[in-house]
Amino acid sequence: MKEGKTKSLKLNFIYLMIYKVFVVIVPLIIAPYVSRILGVTLIGEYSYWMSLIGYFTLCADFGLEDYGSRLIAKQRDNKEEYSKTFYEIMICRILLGFGLLIVFFSLNFAGVFGKSNIVIFSILSLHIIATSISPFFLFTGLERFKEITIRTFILKLLLVVFIFLCVKSKDDFINYIIIYACVVLSGPILMIPYLFKMVNKPSFKNLHLLVHFKKTIVFFIPILSINFYTLIDKSMIMWITQNKAENGYFEQAYKLINVINNALNALNLLMLSRISYLYEIKDYEEINNKTRKSFRLLFLMALPCVFGLELVSKYFVPMFFGAEFIKSTYIIYILAPTILLISLRNLIQSIYFIPRNKISISNSFIITGVIVNVLLNLVLIKYYGSIGAALSYLISEIVIVSMMIIYCRKDIPLKLFWETSKFPLAACFFMVEVGLFIIMFVLNKFHGGTSNKINFLLIFVGCAFTYCFTILFMKEPLAIDVLSGLKRKIKKH
Repeated sequence: MKEGKTKSLKLNFIYLMIYKVFVVIVPLIIAPYVSRILGVTLIGEYSYWMSLIGYFTLCADFGLEDYGSRLIAKQRDNKEEYSKTFYEIMICRILLGFGLLIVFFSLNFAGVFGKSNIVIFSILSLHIIATSISPFFLFTGLERFKEITIRTFILKLLLVVFIFLCVKSKDDFINYIIIYACVVLSGPILMIPYLFKMVNKPSFKNLHLLVHFKKTIVFFIPILSINFYTLIDKSMIMWITQNKAENGYFEQAYKLINVINNALNALNLLMLSRISYLYEIKDYEEINNKTRKSFRLLFLMALPCVFGLELVSKYFVPMFFGAEFIKSTYIIYILAPTILLISLRNLIQSIYFIPRNKISISNSFIITGVIVNVLLNLVLIKYYGSIGAALSYLISEIVIVSMMIIYCRKDIPLKLFWETSKFPLAACFFMVEVGLFIIMFVLNKFHGGTSNKINFLLIFVGCAFTYCFTILFMKEPLAIDVLSGLKRKIKKH
């Protein structure tokens, strides 16, 4: 049984990793094309509009996603019970979404978002509707990540096709907005056929809605605070600088960072469901085992991403987004460490604060970080624009993660962070040495004679090979376990 659970966990992690990567990697596939077609100003304008829509989608979710996922994970052995919970939470989401849409359209038609933007914001309201009808929490709670991955793959493939077919010039900006909004709305709609197999027929007797609204507030605060960072950063860049291009620089830099964060967050989302279940059955030995492995996997993946981005951004940004987005390079330099910080914050939330019902404590840490972020933005954006917003973001994440680590140091000792990160850190040291050697003694000899694409590939391949070789040479435990498992499968087949 334990072997079956381990296999299930690995498969779920793979599916969830693919899903998380697909959510953001498709915009990155489109990004080189769209960046050159729309330009930095329109990209910045769209980024600002989406930050305004983001406040409504956050409220539409109201923490019901994470709350529902955790609750259904605990009830997953009782279909009748989790079916009842599913319908209760879905009704809560729909009622909340309906109320928010009334507020949104009242503001929109009153011209609050700009009288010339009424049609555009009406289209963007599809994002709010999509959030309000999303049954994603049921799939994560039951760890049915295969269905989510298949649905995401289909939708993202359609997104790519329609963008390339329908967006040919700046005049097609409205097509770009419509396509994205329709794809987002199609997500929850495509999940409906799966629902009939997973839950019992609806019974609207003895449904309790208010209890969920009361309990979910503790989940809403961290979600609001965490997402509030990027939303308020984008909004404040526009409010303070009145420069759409500054938003464009920040948007593309953040988009790149977000791809990696979404892939790494697959681990946290999976751990939230699994460890909540383990706490429910009081399997503390397995909780400790999963905690240690989670940190090993996080450091193995996050650390090379941080150092790797610092090395390749100079060549990657102009190659990928175009010369117009050079300023995004400096923003990436600042934001790269947040890959590790955000991953640590999310993992500690998933394996410690949420399963132990200490969400209110972690909320206070996150709210402190938000306050620090907003105060720093008021000063730094005024003088440094989008670079100032990136600095505020980095400092705020350092504050939050530091407070979390200090608080849980008795249950997650500091030595655990060192034990699980020492091999990846050592491997990154050698990786950086190789990367700097390639930059200083190989690329500099050509004095710009090679393209950014070749420069990027040389650094990437050299660093990737060095990191993987060093990790295996030092016999990092998790990497050796994975390699041994692959060898056994090869021999078996």
